Amino acid sequence: ETNSSSSSRYAQGQIESFDWPGDYLDQGRGDDQQWSGTGVVGGALGIKVIARISAEGKIVAIEGTFSASGEAASKLEANLGTLSEGADKLKAEVKWNGVKVNYKFQAQAKLFGFSAGAKHSQGEIPVFGPETIYESTF
Repeated sequence: ETNSSSSSRYAQGQIESFDWPGDYLDQGRGDDQQWSGTGVVGGALGIKVIARISAEGKIVAIEGTFSASGEAASKLEANLGTLSEGADKLKAEVKWNGVKVNYKFQAQAKLFGFSAGAKHSQGEIPVFGPETIYESTF
């Protein structure tokens, strides 16, 4: 279309067509495959479960207290980013960070009102490790 002249009787009769690829007055423009720019767009979905337990008891002259708390957390992330080199232009990725349980507990015992011992502990237990669910370039 762009290599022929219009037979229109109006002054603006030679209107450039913008259908892709190559319908430009500059025919080389449709063949331009240069890619530039960088960026990432993404999001995350997280879940957290929290539990707390506490107890007190007394048997004759022995008193005791116990408390514990814990939380299990997980997150799913999805990202779409541009690639600066190579034939592919975009990279899609979905990752899961697994499940970890964080815990904390303390216990204390008293005998006739005097401390007979105390125990404190906290830590992290990995239940499932991180995993890449989907990864592709295009």
